[in-house]
Amino acid sequence: MASLLVRCQSGQAVWTYVGPLICFHLVEKHQPDRVLRPFNMLQTPPAISYTDQRLHQIDLRGKRDQDWRRIHAEHIGVWNSRYDFWVEAPTTSEPTVSENYFVWYRSITRRFITQEGAFYHCMYDFVDKVQTFSVEHDIEALGQICDRTTERVDHIIQQTRRLTVADTDRRRMRRRRRRQGDDVVEGDEDN
Repeated sequence: MASLLVRCQSGQAVWTYVGPLICFHLVEKHQPDRVLRPFNMLQTPPAISYTDQRLHQIDLRGKRDQDWRRIHAEHIGVWNSRYDFWVEAPTTSEPTVSENYFVWYRSITRRFITQEGAFYHCMYDFVDKVQTFSVEHDIEALGQICDRTTERVDHIIQQTRRLTVADTDRRRMRRRRRRQGDDVVEGDEDN
């Protein structure tokens, strides 16, 4: 931060503000608590965040005479109190994460996009463990590693499947019907 030009450092108080950013009819939630490392703060698992889906459904068609100050009064109130809504996190000399951050991250993310990626990681991990244990000559432990790897590969095969174009089209059509207000859509149980 110290290496930034002075003009780039102005407005630092708003950098860590957590709340709505407003531009006429647009309201977007600013969530720096999800990216603390660039601010030399300790990254912890962020709190659960809820986005009001109605905000994303607003468009300007036929709304020339809308009073956006009245419509977004709640969000404007939070913005006006922005100095009360900021991230409090320990600062660090280097960007880093808390011990439980990666546990959280792995629980909410998809680590592999393709089966091949998952297989590659699984096999790489397997070969590494086999090499380590072969040096130690622990045959029983090596057998356990082989069993666990086989189970992991079976799990990967069961949990992943390639999306076909037809699957993608069906999902896109279901989402479109849901947005249009159809509560029950045929095929929803497939998700």
